[in-house]
Amino acid sequence: MAVNIPGVIAIVVFYLLVLGTGIWATVKSKRKQKKCAASGMEMALLGNRSISLVVGVLTMTATWVGGGTVLGIAEMLYTPSRGLISAISMLTAYASTFIIGGLFFAKPMRDQNFVTILDPFRVKYGRVISGIMGLVSVLNDIMWMPITLTALGGTMSVVLDLPFSLCVWISVAVAITYTLLGGLYSVAYTDVIQLVLIFCSLALGGLASQCFQQRILSSFSGTTAKISCLAAAIAYLVLGIPLILLGAGAVSTGKNNVDKKM
Repeated sequence: MAVNIPGVIAIVVFYLLVLGTGIWATVKSKRKQKKCAASGMEMALLGNRSISLVVGVLTMTATWVGGGTVLGIAEMLYTPSRGLISAISMLTAYASTFIIGGLFFAKPMRDQNFVTILDPFRVKYGRVISGIMGLVSVLNDIMWMPITLTALGGTMSVVLDLPFSLCVWISVAVAITYTLLGGLYSVAYTDVIQLVLIFCSLALGGLASQCFQQRILSSFSGTTAKISCLAAAIAYLVLGIPLILLGAGAVSTGKNNVDKKM
């Protein structure tokens, strides 16, 4: 397959934009750490608990609207055995995460200044139980990450005509670089960039997810966390509409001719 030059340019610009945003967030993080008394852990994991409402809404939404959602919903519509019901079920389940989390968990969790989702369990049940739950949480994230990497690697592989495994490693390298440099600041602000790009290009499930709770705990206040959750629920459903239409369009046009590289 011939290399798609416009596609190559678009991907290079995208990765440079994401990496540049991560580096900028690194500088911002170091400046803030010098001006405040926050610990290194709070600065890296929670961005000094200073994430504003606007950034909070965008990064909260981007927690679920990733490669797995974009490609997964479209594929559900395209697969006869799954169809529209499966896509709607996925959207409503994850939207309910934001609604339930915003109404019942966001403000109490943030007001008590927990660092991770495991902290309330450690207070209530002790270190052993929270340690076991921490292992489960880590395993959950390990199993979730391949979904995003598969989406990134698959897209790059088709556009750049490169081996799928190489494309995955490139994506991993970029993500690890900006995360290690700037901590949550890098993740939050690159989430904003990625969500804006997804939105422009596309015109009860995860309450126990650490990445979801991390966005709550990094908010400026409990009220900010609550509003971010409720706004993200609406944004997630809105972003799901073009994904459903994309899958429906794939069904109507028939099977595509793109070679499978995975």
